[in-house]
Amino acid sequence: MKKNEKAGEKASLREVWTYNLRTLKLGQKIVPGLLFYLLGTALFGALIGFIGAVYSARILDMLSFGDPAEAFVRPVILLVASVFLLGRLGNLCSWQIRKRINIMFFRLRQFMSGVLLGVDYGALEDPDFKNRLRDYGSVRNATGEIVMVQVYAIDRLMQGVFALVSAAVLAWPTFTTGSGMVNLAVILSVVAAATAGGLVSHRKEKTIRGENLKAARRERLLHYYSEKVYAYTQGLDMRLYGAGEFAIDEQTRELEGDDFADMWGGLDAQFNAIGAAIQTFTVGCVYLFVAWRALSGLSSPGEVVRTVTAVTLIFTHLLSVTEQVAKLFADTRTQKLFFSIVDEPERMYKGSLTVEKRRDRNYEFELKDVSFKYPGSGEWALRHMDLKLNIGEKLALVGRNGSGKTTLIKLLCGLYEPTEGEVLLNGIDIRKYAPKEYQLLLSVVFQDFRLFALPLRDNVAASETVDEARMGEILDQVGFGERLKTLEKGLDTPIYKEIDEKGVEISGGEAQKLALARALYKNAPLIVLDEPTAALDPVAEYEVYAHFSALVGGRTAVYISHRLASCRFCDRIAVLDKGRLIQYGTHDELLAEEGGKYAEMWNAQAKYYNEEDSFGAENMVQ
Repeated sequence: MKKNEKAGEKASLREVWTYNLRTLKLGQKIVPGLLFYLLGTALFGALIGFIGAVYSARILDMLSFGDPAEAFVRPVILLVASVFLLGRLGNLCSWQIRKRINIMFFRLRQFMSGVLLGVDYGALEDPDFKNRLRDYGSVRNATGEIVMVQVYAIDRLMQGVFALVSAAVLAWPTFTTGSGMVNLAVILSVVAAATAGGLVSHRKEKTIRGENLKAARRERLLHYYSEKVYAYTQGLDMRLYGAGEFAIDEQTRELEGDDFADMWGGLDAQFNAIGAAIQTFTVGCVYLFVAWRALSGLSSPGEVVRTVTAVTLIFTHLLSVTEQVAKLFADTRTQKLFFSIVDEPERMYKGSLTVEKRRDRNYEFELKDVSFKYPGSGEWALRHMDLKLNIGEKLALVGRNGSGKTTLIKLLCGLYEPTEGEVLLNGIDIRKYAPKEYQLLLSVVFQDFRLFALPLRDNVAASETVDEARMGEILDQVGFGERLKTLEKGLDTPIYKEIDEKGVEISGGEAQKLALARALYKNAPLIVLDEPTAALDPVAEYEVYAHFSALVGGRTAVYISHRLASCRFCDRIAVLDKGRLIQYGTHDELLAEEGGKYAEMWNAQAKYYNEEDSFGAENMVQ
């Protein structure tokens, strides 16, 4: 969906055809065989109605004409056998459809997970893309997964078309005899009534879908407040600051809006009343027509029943078909929204080169005259950045908030591509490498890292295969070993309780240790630690500092911290300010630069450090 496209724009016939055909193909791809069983259900349902009407009319005529009892045996047997067989086949198809629809629900979620994993990281931070995701989520909550909604609509459309054809065949003998003008008038009346009903339905569906899209913001807001009221992590603030009452008041204001009440209070009743009036008028016309034919001697009793059945079915299914077509038109906007997410174009060039597998793990990373602006921003986040990560070197990145440290790391990881300049791996632009190949070389602990409500081993290994001995060693190294011994299920212990009620809650410091363990377990040549000790207590922080070289080993490491005393164990320090590299050197070299930014920041924090032992645990509070 284009950024300037409005939710209320009318879909063209070509768009309706294109998007619904694509939706049906996607449904068939996700659950093979779906289309076959949809066709089967429609066909068998139509045949049951057709055969039932034909044989019922014949039996009624036989009764009227006084046929002997034995003459009824054959048509009754054929009727019962046909209806039973077709009913069983229809039920089989319906069961297969229900089974596939149930599977589709979960596979669609899996499909969308794959779509979002394949989207460039920059899109996930783009306001336009995020709004489309939120809008689709809101509409999905109101109407269901659009693919499933459309499959149901197409299913009902096919059933209506098949039934309409069978009803037309039933009615054909009636409308080819008698007064042509009267027959034509009745046909036009039925078609006009069904068309009017379809237009009413179209207006209803268009209004509802339009309101659903307009209500996307309200839905997001209501969901946000509802989630925060019972969220464990926000529970303290909700209670201590009275934020819970504020959230409820905000929900009340949204729910009491006039447009909300109008949409859900009177919309259905208005449209349903109009539809009922149209249906009553049509049924009356049909009965008058049939009565006229019977009184005129043009129809036998059986033909009367067949004609009433046929014309009623024609109206009912013609109305159903127009309603489903109206829904297909109305839902095309949501489909466009859905496929705009699925079709989100790649924003970054993605190469195909395989990263050289080096036993010596000598990978040199370099930023060469790199400048970068975030999408939609006019400000430079980084400007003319030249920085080389020497093999096996420990580099500290320091600077105030907003100086560009995390942006530099995202570029280094290939999550964004530079606006200007290049990021190089052993002298080759990383855009030439296959992204997954390149990212195997990096282990990163971001400041806002996340653990998952999964077993501990899965959080650390992020893989189905686990080297338990090595994982245990790493957990010991990061200071989680003692806690692991207290866990009854050991590495199989679930973290958090969202999925498993027997899961354990861990502290922020413990979570940070596990995140560090995850980065170390990957054993990539380059490790990046963004504030890796921010949630640790002074003693645990000291242990990480003291064993940092042993933890990292011979790997190249980038370390980001606001606590400058922790940077003294690094080989080099890069000082960033307003997106530029303004100082580079060792701790002593930078401290010796009078008037330098590093010396200024160091002196501002000096009161927290023991001059004789900057790594003393008792002095590492800030």
